[in-house]
Amino acid sequence: MSSYWPRTGKAYRIPGTPLPPQAGAPMVLSLFHFSWWTVGIALVVCAVFCYAAYKNRTVLWAVRRLRSKMRSGVLAARPRLYRQRFTFDQQLSEIDFKNWGDR
Repeated sequence: MSSYWPRTGKAYRIPGTPLPPQAGAPMVLSLFHFSWWTVGIALVVCAVFCYAAYKNRTVLWAVRRLRSKMRSGVLAARPRLYRQRFTFDQQLSEIDFKNWGDR
């Protein structure tokens, strides 16, 4: 019996569309609870996923991008407690750097 290792990296899609399976979740919800709102939400979600597939983006990329925007795109190299040790109680504009090293 041969193994199917070459298929492990394959991205699954809804048959006949470029949409990932996550895009079909609102469609299933609209089948069980039919209203125009759920159908509209399902269509909007499918449109967003189609646009993301057109741009070659994934759901995980969107989550990483959202997290990056939430932290202002800066990834600190030091832990938070280490950085707090070196914070000042006064603003940098109030420090007189001319006489700062003199004792």
